[in-house]
Parts: sequence; structure tokens; C-alpha cells
Amino acid sequence: MNCASCGKMLSSNVRFCNSCGTPAPVTSVTQSAPVVFNSSTVTAKSFCCSGCGAPLKIPKNSKGHVQCPSCRNDCVLEGITRNAEVAAEDNINSGFPLDASPAVLHRQLVSHLYESPYIPLDVFDKTVVVREDRYCVSAYCFDCSASSGSAYFTGTVFAPGSKYMATQIAYLYAHSDTSKLVDIKELEYPVDVETLGYNLSHLAAFKDYVKPLVEKALLTNTKSFVRNLSMTGGSKIDKDITRVFLGLYHVVYNYGGQEYSMWTTGDGLKNCYDKLPIDLKRKAVYDEKKASAAGSKKKLGCAAYIGTIVLAIIIGMVIGGSTTADTGLVWGFLLTLIAATACKVIGEVLPNRQLDMAKEDFIAFDAQRKSVIQRFHDQKKPLRGIYEKLT
Repeated sequence: MNCASCGKMLSSNVRFCNSCGTPAPVTSVTQSAPVVFNSSTVTAKSFCCSGCGAPLKIPKNSKGHVQCPSCRNDCVLEGITRNAEVAAEDNINSGFPLDASPAVLHRQLVSHLYESPYIPLDVFDKTVVVREDRYCVSAYCFDCSASSGSAYFTGTVFAPGSKYMATQIAYLYAHSDTSKLVDIKELEYPVDVETLGYNLSHLAAFKDYVKPLVEKALLTNTKSFVRNLSMTGGSKIDKDITRVFLGLYHVVYNYGGQEYSMWTTGDGLKNCYDKLPIDLKRKAVYDEKKASAAGSKKKLGCAAYIGTIVLAIIIGMVIGGSTTADTGLVWGFLLTLIAATACKVIGEVLPNRQLDMAKEDFIAFDAQRKSVIQRFHDQKKPLRGIYEKLT
């Protein structure tokens, strides 16, 4: 099977070309279950010999080649084979593993749905988790030292080495802790992992993903010293580069006949998403009520002040026209005092009361969403689909 764009030969277990990122033709692929760590071996719960069907134990660092102990048949685990090939070809010596449990991923997905203020009220009843994909993504680790004027930056920045999933990798892993990297000899991925090799040069990765972060950090650090700093051509950046693997989970769920995605780091502790289920009618009402609840107190107070002054002037003109000049002056002074006092009272009481009423209305509306979240939490049942057997 060849890529339709660049013509490169594709492995049977990949869905995207590792050279150009073009989607591969859809084929029927049987995936194995995730692996489970067990001292010196890694046992795949449902991975069996292709010859006799006997269960297999996969030694660490087998690089995808396992001999069946029963029939001596040589079995190839394509996901791990590809992983080993990329590691050897590009001198990759460490990476972040895929070790998040289904419970952790489910919890992240639920929290991810909580985040949206516009969620449909039936989202937890009708969402079905349909798939969990696991990726091993090639990436760069830059040790950066930068300066601009009186500002300095030193630190490590991770950047994608693959054009596919580059945005997700940049968001989730850019500032990751290097102490959590695992040596390649201990770095084991599931047999169904899809490995994405390098098709983004280190120069392009640095220019597009690292340099903007470093320059932003420099600009932030310089604000207290220099104003109107121009970063164009104004920074000298030295960098050392190593190549690593980054584990990435892709959880796909369905709501209302449409698929949505959540992406998480290998430990499942940080996520991002393409989009969320939204109730557009609720969104319109929510935004309107929120804007009303956050209305400007100063604006309301100013309106009350102007109205009171205008009223005082009108009354002063009427009284002044029917009295002597001295009497009109006295009345004008008294009315000014009255107007100032009224402005202070009205400018405080009226805006505060109107804002309080708007906030109460917003809270009452948003209580529907919070009630749905609380009810789902109290049921202590997972979302339907691949995680529904979790306890």
C-alpha cells in the first residue's frame, strides 16, 4: 500500500503517511489490546500467536519480534516494530510513556465536558465513547538559552517532529518536565500504538513552535525594564537538540450523531480538544444573561447622576424665574447640594440593585447546567461506550 501523495510505501497499521501526513487508504486492521507491565515481560491480554493461537509473552525490547513458545512461530507486532525502526533510525534514546489508565482518561473526558458552559443538558445521557487511539509521536527537545537586551531565558522546550498532530503536541508537551522522560530501554508502548516518524525538520520545528515561545518569554521578562521592545531580529538563541518519543492518547466520543475528540498526554493529566458539544440556544441565552450580570456599575451610576443634575437645573430655572436674583442663587445652591446627595444615593443603590437582579437571573439559569453535572456525579456511573464497565 502506497501513499497517494508522495508514493512512499505505507505499513499496514498506519492511518497517516509518516513522510507527508496524508491519510492512508482505509484498510481492515485488527488491533490488539493494550499491554500490561509485568517485571521483565510485557503481556498483551489478547495477543496470540498467528500460527497456533497460543497467548504470547512479549519480552522487553523485543522490538516487535516474538517467537511463540508453543509452535516456535515467529510473530511480528507491527506497532512495536515501527516504533523500534524509528528509534534506531533517528537515534531516539528516551520518551514519555503511555501509562494513563482508562479510569484516568474517563475522568479527564468528564472534566473536559464540565468545562463548557454551553453543554447540552442531555450530554451525559447521550454521549458514547467510541474509540481510544494511542500514538507514539516523534519530537524534538530543545535546550534553549536566549537573551534580548536585559532579558534572559533558559529552559527546555519540546516541539513536534511530525506535521500530523503538531498542534496537539505543541500545546500539551511544550513545557513538559524532562525528569519524567523514560530511557528507551524501559519505554514500552502498547502493541497497537501508531508511531509517527519525523517529517518536520528541526529547523522548521524551531521556527514555528520554539522561537515564538522563547520570544514571548523574553518579552514578558523585559516588560519591567524596557518598554516597546521589538523582538524582530533582536534575540540571539542558542539551542541543543535531542530527539524523543511522546505518548499521545486520542479519545473519540459521539454526541448527537457527530464525533468529537479529546487529546491527552501519556500520563492523562493534561488535555485539549478540537471542539465541544454546544447547545446554541443555551449559548445565546447564557451569553446575554452573563453580559447583563457583568454590566457596568459606573455606566448605570453615571446615568443616574446626569438625570438628577438635569432635574435640579430644571427646578432651579423654574424657581429662579419666579423669585429675586438673591433668592434664586440660594435656591440654586440648595438644589445643588440636594442633587449631589441624590446622585450619591441613586448612583450606589440603583446600579447595585439592578446588577444584583441580573446576577441572580444568571445564577438561576446556570443552575440547570450545574444540576445536570451534579446528578451525573451522584449516579457514579461512567459514560456509555468503551469505558462503561469502569467502576
